[in-house]
Amino acid sequence: MKNIKYILVAVGFMFQVATTNAQQDPMYTHYMYNTLIVNPAYAGSRDALSFTGLGRFQWAGLQGAPMSQTFQVHSPIYRGLCAGVSFTNDKIGPTSNMKINLDLAYQFRLAEHSRLSVGMRYSVNFFNNNLAGLNPETPNDPVFQQNYNITLGNVGAGIYYQHTKFYVGFSIPNIIEHKLNNTSGLANERRHYFAIAGAYFKVARTVDLKPTGLVKFVEGSPVQVDLTLEAIFQKKYSVGLHGRLFDGAGVLLGYNIMPNFRIGYSFDWSFTELMNTGQYGSHEVMLRYDLNWGRFGKVNNPRYF
Repeated sequence: MKNIKYILVAVGFMFQVATTNAQQDPMYTHYMYNTLIVNPAYAGSRDALSFTGLGRFQWAGLQGAPMSQTFQVHSPIYRGLCAGVSFTNDKIGPTSNMKINLDLAYQFRLAEHSRLSVGMRYSVNFFNNNLAGLNPETPNDPVFQQNYNITLGNVGAGIYYQHTKFYVGFSIPNIIEHKLNNTSGLANERRHYFAIAGAYFKVARTVDLKPTGLVKFVEGSPVQVDLTLEAIFQKKYSVGLHGRLFDGAGVLLGYNIMPNFRIGYSFDWSFTELMNTGQYGSHEVMLRYDLNWGRFGKVNNPRYF
């Protein structure tokens, strides 16, 4: 296998992350369009049967680099009750993690243009470590003689406040901290805390601004802060700048093919010394479609949150 050292570096980095209690959940530049993945209270907030798919290809050009895909569908069900299902698939080197989330949320109407949602989540994680498929430099290394697979359940919760002009939310997607290594006990899942916020401003007849932010906190790791500013032209085209504190920066492009159908692309570059060689930045592609049905058939589009 060519460039096996890159895969081993990636795997070693992943296990070091788990051992030192650092961040484990994947990062997304399109976090503002991927909200259900981190906050179950977001389910049903678009007043439509909403579908979103996202693919992230991190550190392109580095063999064994992380790749993540998400797919989510959510909708109001009856009165204030909403539900959602989401799937994530993360891969780094020979290690993969597939997760299925089942979300329920309830919306409280506080005023004509605002509502508060609370949400609960049940998730199932399928961890797969295909170490036996590698070709290590040391033959018959016992560390690489067997695969390690495990399935774990978890629960999460979130709260989400939405106004026509802004939103804010807080969530804990995975409350239970499982041990991922049943032999050493060193690799553990860590509880992640997410805070999200965004707003919408009209600055000209055909120009709108949408600032958003995401803060992620994990015990034993630096706080991750993502800040983005998007300019939207004629309610169709958007250009945005993104920054991740002490890590990198990027640009986002978006286009509303139809009022309820959006496509987006982003590119970001890491500033860390490890990522300055042998890679060509990170790429994301996003698709979102809102199917208006029932009493939501006349919901205004495009929706910014």
